[in-house]
Amino acid sequence: MTCRDLQPFLSTYVDGEFDAAERARMDAHLEGCPACAALVRAEAAFLAALGRAADVPVAAPAGLRHRVLAGLDAEDRAARRPPGVRTWLTVAAALVGVLLGGSLLWGRTGPSPRQRYVESAALNHARGLPLEISRVAPENVEAWFGGKLDHRVAVPRLQRASLAGARLLHVQDRPAAYLRYDAQPRPDAAPRDVGLFVFDDHHGEVPAAPYPAVEVARSRGYNVAVWRDGELVYELVTDLDEPELRELLPSAPAGAPPVRPASYTP
Repeated sequence: MTCRDLQPFLSTYVDGEFDAAERARMDAHLEGCPACAALVRAEAAFLAALGRAADVPVAAPAGLRHRVLAGLDAEDRAARRPPGVRTWLTVAAALVGVLLGGSLLWGRTGPSPRQRYVESAALNHARGLPLEISRVAPENVEAWFGGKLDHRVAVPRLQRASLAGARLLHVQDRPAAYLRYDAQPRPDAAPRDVGLFVFDDHHGEVPAAPYPAVEVARSRGYNVAVWRDGELVYELVTDLDEPELRELLPSAPAGAPPVRPASYTP
């Protein structure tokens, strides 16, 4: 692992979203890289400060920013600070205003629970991690997941797409099956990677409508389709546009569940 591999995922590492093997690789790099270790500490401190600010129950008094800047002007005149120092103090004052005055707004307008799961799926798909099982029949993939997760994994048959393989990943803090497909929405188009995350949500904490009411959100340059089948939530991630994405979605006879085991026979 290199600094370039680690640095785009500092917040993911600090949030503990990697599995044990991937985190061990990152830990090994951090032990020998003081620069990345310092970045991790800074990221952890920033996220902790942001979390504390979000818990402040009231907004800062009106006029706080004006009074802070007026005070800085007075100190500048008294101490004749160089312009560069004033610049940093102005930034600090602005941050104070954001953390205090914006804390209540953050609580109201921060990412929704569903959007956090959407962003986590998009980020993990973008990482392009190697598959742990590949180029085997869907029923073999379903069997491979047996005992690795607390829920059964039924591999959906996507339209105009073939299963490339699978691995274990996380969506937020939830262990998930990750299925990768090679999709070709049009005969003249090059194959495209499509990722599908399947994770348990038996408490119904993740807002997701039962199939076929698929909702599509946007994150990190990807479209993410979200739906539910019983206690399982599915997130399909692709850079295809929304109409092409919807053409990939699994079909099922009326009244039948959208996702059935690969071994199912009518």
